[in-house]
Amino acid sequence: MKAKQVRDSSEVVDLMNRALMVEYSMVVHHPRIAERVQDEETRKLVLKLGTDSMGHADTVSSVVEGLGGKPVWAFQPFPEQLSHKEVFQLQLEAEKQALQLYRQAVDLLPLSSPFRPKLSDIATVEESHISIVNDILSKLN
Repeated sequence: MKAKQVRDSSEVVDLMNRALMVEYSMVVHHPRIAERVQDEETRKLVLKLGTDSMGHADTVSSVVEGLGGKPVWAFQPFPEQLSHKEVFQLQLEAEKQALQLYRQAVDLLPLSSPFRPKLSDIATVEESHISIVNDILSKLN
């Protein structure tokens, strides 16, 4: 089945603004999450996730602008009352959501779009983030 591609970029802009909120939430929350982690190796992984998300947010905002949209910089509130495990379960869901949004955007963009490779690359990194968060969760069990 061939992916549906759009002529109007507004659908992709909407997907990318949703991805931007996921990424920006991670950027904002990862330092706080890292402070709560006792294990140094896990703390480094959390900070890497945050650094990667910062780069993703920058790329996504430039894609939104390149498609004629306006990036929406918003983030979800930090889940203060959750355990470490619950925080990382939310993190896992956010990584999966981001991956899905990038894949959808890639499918909608024309094959000739200069943004396809950028978003495909981010999707690949999101797959590794899912693996990292799963590893962290396995340490917490």
